[in-house]
Amino acid sequence: EESLDSYLCDQKKIQSQLNLDQIYILDKECKIVYASRSGANFLGIKPSDIEGKGWHEIGVDLELVKKIEKQIHEVFSTKITVTHETFQIQTAQGVKYFQYTLCPLSFGRKEVEMVISYVKDITEWKAAEITMMGQIEQLRQVINKSDLIGEMAAGIAHEIRNPMTVIKGYLQFFSKKIAGNMSEQFNVVLSELDRVEQIISNFLSVAKNKAEAPKYQDLNQIIKEVAP
Repeated sequence: EESLDSYLCDQKKIQSQLNLDQIYILDKECKIVYASRSGANFLGIKPSDIEGKGWHEIGVDLELVKKIEKQIHEVFSTKITVTHETFQIQTAQGVKYFQYTLCPLSFGRKEVEMVISYVKDITEWKAAEITMMGQIEQLRQVINKSDLIGEMAAGIAHEIRNPMTVIKGYLQFFSKKIAGNMSEQFNVVLSELDRVEQIISNFLSVAKNKAEAPKYQDLNQIIKEVAP
C-alpha cells in the first residue's frame, strides 16, 4: 500500500524532471500537508511554515480561497479531478495568471485521502493570448471597414450602370434610324459604353455585396420603364 512519504518522494522526482511550478497536497480540512519548494517560494514562506495551515492563513485572497476550498471538497466527495481552472493575482511585477489542477489521492483505498494541486504560471501564455486577441480585433475592424467601403462602392457602381443602360438602349434604338454616315459614330459610342459596362461588372464581381432576398416584380412594367 502506497504511503504519503513514498508518494511525496515520487512527486519530488517528477517535479525535478518536469520543472512543475508549484505542488500542494491538502487534507480534508483544506490544510496544506505538503508544499513544494517552488510553491513555498511563490508564497514567500518556508515549506515548514506552510504545512498544517489553510490558504487564508498564508495570505491568499479570501474569495479565491472560498472557490478553491469548495472545489477541494467536491474532489473529496466525487473523486473527480478538477482541471484547467485559472486565477490571477496582482504582484509588484504586474498581474500574473495561473492555471491549477486538483487531483484526488486515495493511496490504494476506496475513499479519497488527500487532494494534490498542481499550479502553473501561465502569464506568458496569457500575454500571448491577449496580444493575439487584440490583433484579431484589429483585423476584424479592418475587415468591417473594407466591407463597408465595398458595399458603398458597389452601390455607387449600380447607380452609374442603371442610367447608363437606359442611355445605351436609346442609342441602339436611334442608331437604326439615322443615316449611314452617322451609324459608325453611334457604333463607337456604343462600343465605349460596352467597355464601361464591362469595367463596372468586373468591379462588382470583386466588391462585397449583401445578399438580397428575391422578390416578385412586374416584368412588363420594367420593360416599359427602360424601353426607348
